[in-house]
Amino acid sequence: MTGGNVLLKGARPEHLQAALDILGRTGVNLTVESNGLRVQRNGNGIQAVDAETDPFPGFPTDLQAQFMALMTMSSGTSHIRETIFENR
Repeated sequence: MTGGNVLLKGARPEHLQAALDILGRTGVNLTVESNGLRVQRNGNGIQAVDAETDPFPGFPTDLQAQFMALMTMSSGTSHIRETIFENR
């Protein structure tokens, strides 16, 4: 969101694949490194994408709020569908 370069030390991409797939579609650069996962803006705008929460290994409902915040910075329209907690 801020245009930065973040290293998520100790991140295990194999446990985050659904979230990384959706995040990758927004246009950020994701790089697996020996000590974690690097997330960088690509210099272009953030692309609006749709997401649907699912039980593991799907897109985690616990990342829904953060993803919504990211989508406020995107160009276009994004739809986020909650499928786990009916009152969210």
